[in-house]
Amino acid sequence: MKKMPTLKEFLYQAGVNKDTPPDKVQLLKKQYRKAYQKWYQLKRKKDTLRYTLRFSKTEFSELKRVATRYTSTDTPTITKKAKLAPFIKKAVLAYLSNQYLPRDEKLVRELGKDIRAIGNNINQLTQRIHQLRRSNQQSGNLSDDEFNALYTNYFALQNHIIDLESRINKFMHQPTKTLKQALEESLLDRPNKIDQLVDYLLTLKNQDNAGSEK
Repeated sequence: MKKMPTLKEFLYQAGVNKDTPPDKVQLLKKQYRKAYQKWYQLKRKKDTLRYTLRFSKTEFSELKRVATRYTSTDTPTITKKAKLAPFIKKAVLAYLSNQYLPRDEKLVRELGKDIRAIGNNINQLTQRIHQLRRSNQQSGNLSDDEFNALYTNYFALQNHIIDLESRINKFMHQPTKTLKQALEESLLDRPNKIDQLVDYLLTLKNQDNAGSEK
């Protein structure tokens, strides 16, 4: 489909210059808006598919009730007059992708931004440590071992923040797993914890058996 020229390009092609009467410019802008709307609708029909769904009154009421609990920058809080199509579309795609549909996408993004800000602050502290190390080589206030320990601690903290950001982002967008899935995923990353878990479960079982005998 042929690309629509910008308003500036359209006015230039129409011969508009500094001497063009204002009323003519306004008329051309009106013509452009009309042409753009027509082009946009044709492009939308070409790029998207339309499908009609029918719901019972009960189903429609339930969808509307649930939709009012969700907000986003793309789809503001859904009111009685608002269309449910954007919510239904997002809900279906989220279900197929095994993801959450956040109630407030803006809040989720802000949370991620705050976590990244913490990580950036840690990076700045790490850079400061390097600066102090160079300064220390001249002053001799702290030993290299002390600076190395300080750097190691900050580096570990930085990795912890990165891991935390990943976990929170995952939690915000993916449904809660079953206990079996959660254990399998956790133990896959920490195979050395399997024996500890087995011992713990056996301890609980023995305590439960002892309580039953009483």
